[in-house]
Amino acid sequence: MRVRTMAALFAILFAAVSAAFAQETTGAVRGRIQDPQGLPIPGVTVTITGPQGSQTAVTDSDGRFNFPFLTPGTYAVRAELQGFKAASKPNVTVSLGQTVDMPLKMEIGGVTETVNVTGAPTVIDTTSTTTGANIDAETLTRVPIGRRVSDTLYMAPGVSTLIRTPSGPTSAASVRA
Repeated sequence: MRVRTMAALFAILFAAVSAAFAQETTGAVRGRIQDPQGLPIPGVTVTITGPQGSQTAVTDSDGRFNFPFLTPGTYAVRAELQGFKAASKPNVTVSLGQTVDMPLKMEIGGVTETVNVTGAPTVIDTTSTTTGANIDAETLTRVPIGRRVSDTLYMAPGVSTLIRTPSGPTSAASVRA
């Protein structure tokens, strides 16, 4: 009798301990990508972006993808393959211990390219009329100029020579590099 009681108590304790260790701390997203006819599309790059950054997977021969061990939160899923329009699903909510099954259909279409051009405007000093130039040694060796140091000054923009004429000094055209 005492052995049965101890065995039952041990079984209950073992079940409680294993239930405590079996608690889920993550979720998952999986799915299958198909074309408009319902055929699987292999080789699709699937990107999931969420609280911990982004992860990428490629669909298998059956068009399936899987993202296990995701931190609970809201995710965005995007699928891309050349020759197809990109498919995306924003606001996919992953909960503890939950596996979200997400089928996606990709439409046949052209590839679009996005080009982002960024740049800073050139800084112009409107308070001064001074101009300047930096001429490095490589430029001096490549450009044929005279042997005098003063000849290098004509490589700077806006530098010109005064020509003396009987009627007075006249400005010649600027010499530019």
